[in-house]
Amino acid sequence: MEVLVSKSEMGQGIATGFATVVAEELGARLDQIDVVFPVADESFDDPVAHTLLTGGSFSMHNMYPSLRLAGAAARATLIAAAAQQWGVGADRCTADGGMVRAPGGRSATYGSLAGAAAKLPVPNSVAYKDPAHYTYVGKHLPRLDIPAKVDGSAAFGIDAVLPGMRYATVIHPPCMGAKLGSFDAAAAREVPGVRDVFAITGAVAVVADNTWSAFQGARALTIAWDEPARKPSSATLAADAAALAADPKRRKTAKSVGDASIRGAKSIAASYTGPFVAHAAMEPMNATASVANGTCVVHAPMQAQSAARAMAAKAAGVSIDAVELHTTYIGGGFGRRLHSDFVREAVEIAKHHGTPVKLTWTREEDFQHDYYRPMFHSDVRGELDGAGRLIALDQTVVAPSALRISVPEFSGGKVDGEFIAGVRANWGLVSSLYLRGFDGENVQGADDSPYDIRNLLVSYVEHDAGVPVGDLRAPGSNWNSFVLETFLDECAHAGGRDGLALRRELLAASPRSSAVLERVVVLSGYATHPAPPGHALGLAFATWMGSMSAIVADVSIAGTTPRVHRLWIAADVGRAINPDNIAAQLEGGALFGLSMAQAGKITLADGRVQQSNFADYAVLRMADAPSVQTAVIDSGAEPTGVGELGVPAVAPAVANAIFALTGKRIRSLPFTDALA
Repeated sequence: MEVLVSKSEMGQGIATGFATVVAEELGARLDQIDVVFPVADESFDDPVAHTLLTGGSFSMHNMYPSLRLAGAAARATLIAAAAQQWGVGADRCTADGGMVRAPGGRSATYGSLAGAAAKLPVPNSVAYKDPAHYTYVGKHLPRLDIPAKVDGSAAFGIDAVLPGMRYATVIHPPCMGAKLGSFDAAAAREVPGVRDVFAITGAVAVVADNTWSAFQGARALTIAWDEPARKPSSATLAADAAALAADPKRRKTAKSVGDASIRGAKSIAASYTGPFVAHAAMEPMNATASVANGTCVVHAPMQAQSAARAMAAKAAGVSIDAVELHTTYIGGGFGRRLHSDFVREAVEIAKHHGTPVKLTWTREEDFQHDYYRPMFHSDVRGELDGAGRLIALDQTVVAPSALRISVPEFSGGKVDGEFIAGVRANWGLVSSLYLRGFDGENVQGADDSPYDIRNLLVSYVEHDAGVPVGDLRAPGSNWNSFVLETFLDECAHAGGRDGLALRRELLAASPRSSAVLERVVVLSGYATHPAPPGHALGLAFATWMGSMSAIVADVSIAGTTPRVHRLWIAADVGRAINPDNIAAQLEGGALFGLSMAQAGKITLADGRVQQSNFADYAVLRMADAPSVQTAVIDSGAEPTGVGELGVPAVAPAVANAIFALTGKRIRSLPFTDALA
């Protein structure tokens, strides 16, 4: 039995999750399910977003109703086929383990009934399994993709092979906004194995007999770039952002409750700054393409197939229907592969060169031509009453807009009424750019918090930084949760109160959020067990796409470097389809967020990205990774997102622990800079 998974599998476990839901309602064993990634086609579009796209942690949320219905409807028709053959009532038949059974010992496999079942009408209504009798959902199960990833048979993008293919790489402009002037390929053509050198859109391509020769040929190129007059630098952009935050005329209101202009007995104000951040996926950008006989075939690790298909069609000069797009396993996405520039380039190269081509970016190209997480600047003011209670909060968020780049791509190049209606239903995630007039992603974690703040104003200012930006795991919230959660602790301290007590008060009207907070407090012993000497505990809470999490961090300081020893995480993601996978995603997300907070930054000077590889872009190493303990609360609600949920709360939890240790408020990231 096959389950066609139209979402990209990039380690978040969606293939196992989808198979689990279908197997449960179908009455099949999980080992009877084969997961298949179909060729991209609009018939597989997300039923809510109306496009082929994997991001925002909305895969299970959007697909869950369809998956349950598909499994239950198939089970009903198989039972009906068996009942018809045996001349008994369907209500006397049961289905389980890939078999239909009836009184008297009659039984038949699903396979033997499939032909007859296919001729029956799909039932108008179906009965779903009682959750009390679930066999797989909510149980501890092995992931279906792990054996293939362990034995090496799983095909990632970089593993794709087409008959007669050659290998390519590209060189992009080293300066933001630069254009190709001219290039001298003489030295590159002398490199053994190099077959061709030519310009494509925005880059110079080198084609060779193998990837190493392509890389060496690219290094031998002499290229003249026409650079723009305006060359962004980190220092200038930071000053621009601060000036934008101070200009009330530039602000657009994201959320307004009550009157945030009121004054209390005490006011607290702070400014926060955060850098551009790279995705730093282990598998560099790559795609394998063939253009021949009016068709285009692509194998690539993609998150946005509709966008990639449209780009490939345009680059190949064929109709979208002539593009055969195969999605592979992805060696790290984090939002970077929502953009399909590498697919377009592979198609352009294959068309120009006349053979199938595997394009692989160097690590340096990957780091220096990313769609970075935006840099942020936030100004926050809080008002406390005489009892130290928070009575007003005013936050202004300044950041470049990723949606201005990505939304036209996500829609396959056409932002029409159906697309906007779809994204409106999808929590308004990307529709805000068109429906609200600003980038709603950049205020996530600020305007969607469950905290009951009676006087609240969240404003947004778009910053045209001239730097390509995109979504990065829990976009917006991975910054705004840091700001909000550290500022709440500062407000609590200024009012002579405890941060836990303040959060309990503000979450009292949100039972699920309160339950998550209390669970992590008990799990970590935050309120009952003091930290070891030289250590401190920090607490933070966050939400993402209807899910909620809380983290406690056990931190010490060695010189100017925080060392995180343990993390405790509690989360509610609604119905817990695969608890082990949820825990793994929470742990992985927290470590990703910690890596970003500890040292992650992209800096620019004279329009050039200063970092180029893992040697100068620090990521968390295994020796520095804390132990992580998780608690997953199954609330029984509709499943919500988990892949990004572990990211937002970890940075503020660590920052709050740092204050407890040092008395220093952390208002900028990464920590390595803030504590220097």
